[in-house]
Amino acid sequence: MLAPIRHRGPDGEGVHVDAGVALGFVRLAIIDLKGGAQPRCEGPAGDALVFNGEIYGYRELAATLRRNGVPLRDQSDTEVLFQLLKRDGLEATLARVDGMFALAFRDGASNRLFLARDRFGEKPLFYGVRNGVLAFASEVRALRRHPLFRDCSLDRNTIARYLTLQYLPGEDSGYEDIRKLPAGHFLEFGDGQLLLTRYWRPRPGGGTQLPENPAERISHLESLFSDSVRDRLIADVPVGVFLSGGLDSSLVAAFAAKHMSAVTAFSVRMSDESFDETPFARATAAHLGLPHELVEFGRDDLLRAFDRVLQHLDEPMADASLLPTYLVC
Repeated sequence: MLAPIRHRGPDGEGVHVDAGVALGFVRLAIIDLKGGAQPRCEGPAGDALVFNGEIYGYRELAATLRRNGVPLRDQSDTEVLFQLLKRDGLEATLARVDGMFALAFRDGASNRLFLARDRFGEKPLFYGVRNGVLAFASEVRALRRHPLFRDCSLDRNTIARYLTLQYLPGEDSGYEDIRKLPAGHFLEFGDGQLLLTRYWRPRPGGGTQLPENPAERISHLESLFSDSVRDRLIADVPVGVFLSGGLDSSLVAAFAAKHMSAVTAFSVRMSDESFDETPFARATAAHLGLPHELVEFGRDDLLRAFDRVLQHLDEPMADASLLPTYLVC
């Protein structure tokens, strides 16, 4: 199951197998390059974790754990998440952490397995249950390497939804007996039984009383935006930003430049001038003092990207921006 997703994690690989669970992980190292190995385990049939993504603000959480006498074995967000799950349990941890993630946690005390996905579903997580066995993976292609799921047929009932929406919504994967764990949900599995729970939903205003004065509201928004970008810049590898020159990416680039000096902006230059936004991107990068790299996107590049994207696209999606996004990545 790890072989078809090795492109997701070229920097390391780990496997944990005991009587009740088999966990595998391929790693793209971003935080604590020497530490952070997974799966994170505690003895045979004990607590075990695999986790794809990032926990924002994990350093503050780590400091709190240390003050409370919890030893941490390395400097990774994986270790912070593992210790929180062990100490507080899944629901309390999910209520506390901010991040983009998909995780699987086996609670050694109850011998139950939990899957969870971040609030907006930024990280993928597919699963299925056959013959009382739960299998899961970050990509459908990995799940279909499991002996119980090799013969999964295309789910023809999803075709109309795809043609209407140009993507597969909700739990649809495009395959029978394979589901996506919905955003903001966790799944509990034990004794062959599965329970799906929604742990978060967006609330207008976030439950916070906003200032009445418009200028104070703008200041409040700026503070939230600034903190959000800052928390996403933490990495032990170089960090870059996508920059189209439009409002959204320019704001992100501006706050990234405010918090980190070594940020490079990347833009796609289209061969068709009517689609080319690089003059705006160049002007923004120059204004912010950011190094700026242009990625060419011509007809041959499009054809090359099309074949590669199709190789890696697990579920149908009709968003053509996948092609320039792939090239710039």
